[in-house]
Amino acid sequence: MPSGSSISNTWDPKRQHHKTAHAHGHDSQATTGYESQDRLTEQPREQAKASKEADKEQKRKQRAEEKERKQREKYSDRKAREYEREREKRAKNARMRQNHDVGYADNLGVDPISDLRLAKRAAGVSIRKRLPGFRLNEHASTNFGLIDRPYESDVPGESGTQWQRFEREVERLNDTADEGVVYKVLYMGRHGQGVHNVAEARYGREEWDRHYAALPGDALAHWTDAHLTPTGIQQALAAHGFWRRQLASAKTPAPQTHYTSPLYRCLETANLTFTDLDLPADRAYAPIVKERLREVLGVHTCDQRSPLPVLRSAFPNFEFEEGMAEEDELWSATHRETNEEIDVRMKSLLDDVFGSDGATFVSFTTHSGAIGSLLRVLGHREFRLLTGGVVPVLVRAER
Repeated sequence: MPSGSSISNTWDPKRQHHKTAHAHGHDSQATTGYESQDRLTEQPREQAKASKEADKEQKRKQRAEEKERKQREKYSDRKAREYEREREKRAKNARMRQNHDVGYADNLGVDPISDLRLAKRAAGVSIRKRLPGFRLNEHASTNFGLIDRPYESDVPGESGTQWQRFEREVERLNDTADEGVVYKVLYMGRHGQGVHNVAEARYGREEWDRHYAALPGDALAHWTDAHLTPTGIQQALAAHGFWRRQLASAKTPAPQTHYTSPLYRCLETANLTFTDLDLPADRAYAPIVKERLREVLGVHTCDQRSPLPVLRSAFPNFEFEEGMAEEDELWSATHRETNEEIDVRMKSLLDDVFGSDGATFVSFTTHSGAIGSLLRVLGHREFRLLTGGVVPVLVRAER
């Protein structure tokens, strides 16, 4: 070691730096050399960051594509369901148009009704065949479904509407019928829209039957012994207008007897439909309440009858049949009436009406389930009436 030197002078960072730089001939790029080492370390870091961003973008795109795919599937499923519902609706409407057109003209097949037996056909009045070139919906809307055709009771040169001629034919059938045979025309009308109908539509049939039908109501409405909605009231008033036109122009025979279910919506519908019509003096509106005309019994609170004093107070013009209990003894919270059970009830009702009522033209204001059962008992094709709808049916009964 040279004299005077010290260990501290053996390594000078500046000198080492310049010597190293000079030794490599990179004096002007000395710092750059170190920076180049930094780049070698930063480049993979930048690549990794770019790759990570690319992965994130790819995943974002995949999520977006998956979301779009699910939305397309959901939309496709929804459209498929909507199409199926629309197809079923069109088929149902077609059936209803057909049934409404020939429902009156049919002579219904029936199984025995205890001591009454309703025949399969009413001879000479079967008029199922449509008029050529005549649209069913036009016919049903203009003539209550009665098909224009000749009758044995027609008198050459005698005028009259189709309904007047048909009324004479029914009179002839009763006048010439064998002993024990009787013909009646039943006007079966369904009540207007009730609060429960709206609730069922809101929740859907499945949820309604599963849970909500057994409740007295929800936050929006109370439906125990359901009342009419404003729409239901308008439907009943529309039925009133229909009857007014039929009586005036088509001369459709007015009901001689009016029977109604004791449930509130039917009492409302009957009053709104038939009150203040221009009726013949011998066919005044004097409604009679029949317990057996009720909707399917049990579980659904909308079909639970109000106490008799409440109904008498609200509808003082109604005659309540003898024997009706003050409280509803028929409704059960745990058992819903089966088709077989309601059919037995409707057979009993028909026994009563055909056995004790001498009227030929009879009105029932009742429910979809009850009308469906009546049509089954009568051997008729079954179909559902819209709220406020009515179908006339000719029946031949034999004791």
